[in-house]
Amino acid sequence: MLHTGSCGLHILRGAFIHGSFSSIWDVERILSSLYYLFKDSPARREDYVKATDSRIFPLKFCAVRWVENSTVAVRAVDMWSHVLKYVKSVTEKKFPNPNTKSFMAIKDAADDPLTPVELLVFQSIAKQIQPFLIAYRTDKLVLPFLGKDVLKMLRCLTERFIKDDAIKKANSCGKLIRIEVTKKENYLPETKVHLGFAAENRVKGLVHKNVIKQRDIVQLQME
Repeated sequence: MLHTGSCGLHILRGAFIHGSFSSIWDVERILSSLYYLFKDSPARREDYVKATDSRIFPLKFCAVRWVENSTVAVRAVDMWSHVLKYVKSVTEKKFPNPNTKSFMAIKDAADDPLTPVELLVFQSIAKQIQPFLIAYRTDKLVLPFLGKDVLKMLRCLTERFIKDDAIKKANSCGKLIRIEVTKKENYLPETKVHLGFAAENRVKGLVHKNVIKQRDIVQLQME
C-alpha cells in the first residue's frame, strides 16, 4: 500500500479559503450578507422586488465547502445591478432601512465598482479547483491518475501569476511546487496577471464606461 498522507481534498479546500482571505476582498462577508439580508424577511424581499422588478434572490453561502460557492458568486453577480438599485432606493428613503450588519456590508460593497469583478475572480479560481475535488471524492481506484491531474490543476493556477519560463521548466509536480512563488522575479508583471475570462470582460466594460481607472485594475491584479 502507498502512503499518500492526509486527505488532499481537505488540504485543497483549506488552501482555497486561505487564498480568499489573503486577497482582502471579503468575499465570504459579501456573499453571506447578501443571503441573510433577505432570508426570513418577507417585507424586505417585497421591497427588493418593488425596487428592482426582479425575483432573483441570492443563494446560500456554504462556510465549509468554499469551492462549491462558485454558483453562489455567479448568482450574486447576476443580480448585482438589482442590488445596487435596492441599496440606492433604501438610501433615498424610498424603502425602510434594514439597519442590520448584512445591509451595511452590502452597502459598503455597493460603493466599490470592482466588487462584481472580485466575485468573478473568486468564481473563476473555484471552477478550476472544483473538477479535481469532484473527481477524487470517490472510493474508486483513481490514485494512478492523481499526479497528472494535480499537475494540470497547479499549472492552470500558477499560470495566472507566474512567468511562462518558470512554468515550462517545471514538467512534474515536484518541480512545479518548488517554484519560488515568494520571489518577485518569477512573477508576471501586474498588468499581465490573469483574472479569468468573465472578470476581464467585466473590467473592460467598466473601463469603457469610465467607471474605473487603469490604476484600479492594476491594484486588483496585485491583490
